[in-house]
Amino acid sequence: MATRKPTQLCHVTVGYQNLLLPADKGMRLLELLQHSVECTIDFEGRGMTYCAGKQPRVEFSLIQPDQVRAPADGWEQPANRPRLIKGSS
Repeated sequence: MATRKPTQLCHVTVGYQNLLLPADKGMRLLELLQHSVECTIDFEGRGMTYCAGKQPRVEFSLIQPDQVRAPADGWEQPANRPRLIKGSS
């Protein structure tokens, strides 16, 4: 029986949000974020207005499996949800 190689994980920081995800998905996320800018939302009489800002602070690092620990109350795998946006994967 072949042993399964552990998935390479990465740490991505977007602004002040820290994310842990498979490295291949982290690279795709960075590819998408290179075209983004931060924005603020103003609520005016006619509805919401979006004010574009600067590029977000984004960091990427590969991590070792022994650097990851599950919380004491357990870790829940994110559910596979249907895609809300259609397109290539």
